[in-house]
Amino acid sequence: MRRIAEAPPPIPGQAFESTIQTVTEKNAMQIRERFIRGCSLLFGYLCLIMALAVAGEVICRKIFGLSLQGANELSGYIMASISCVAAAVAVPGRNHIRIDILHFRLPLKLQALFNCLAALSLAALGCLLSLMAANVLRDSFELGSTAATPWATPLIYPQGAWNAAMLLFTSVAIFYGFKALLLLLKGDTAALVADYQPRAAKQEAREESKEAREREEARAGEHSPRAPGTP
Repeated sequence: MRRIAEAPPPIPGQAFESTIQTVTEKNAMQIRERFIRGCSLLFGYLCLIMALAVAGEVICRKIFGLSLQGANELSGYIMASISCVAAAVAVPGRNHIRIDILHFRLPLKLQALFNCLAALSLAALGCLLSLMAANVLRDSFELGSTAATPWATPLIYPQGAWNAAMLLFTSVAIFYGFKALLLLLKGDTAALVADYQPRAAKQEAREESKEAREREEARAGEHSPRAPGTP
């Protein structure tokens, strides 16, 4: 009788490295999801504050004939900050717009190279914007500038929040750009293609459908009847 060839036992060192890599990837995914959720909540709360301010301004004008004289100013400050927060969230989600007319027709190695260049370009853009924002904040601090509005807000406060949000975007872009450069130097084409590829329309539709199903399943699990005696 022929003996069935058995697979060689895994080498302990390789098994340990594989386990560590799996755990690291899982932890990185959890950190990314928490970051996206936290920034999304911040974005939502700031938008809610802005909406309440605008609604209060409209109600006061229509009913009482008064004006808060600051809703537009507050909305501008909030929009400046949340746009940077949204830009930071878009980096790990690969939501920044890329022109990919010819990208998917290129060989995988060229696709990986352009993915790396795109990540590094975004990091360079973040550094440039952060530098310009810091210069604006420095000038406002040195000159004691205030807004030309009834509130006369010292500009260092809204510009400080704007700078913090800009630094958040820049830090995330630098992290992903440095990671892409390391992958390129290691020759890990598969990772560059998998993690940095621009999202095609079909892929976005699949991901949105998957997220919608997961939300529906989560809601169904919350409202499902429980057995007597279960907490």
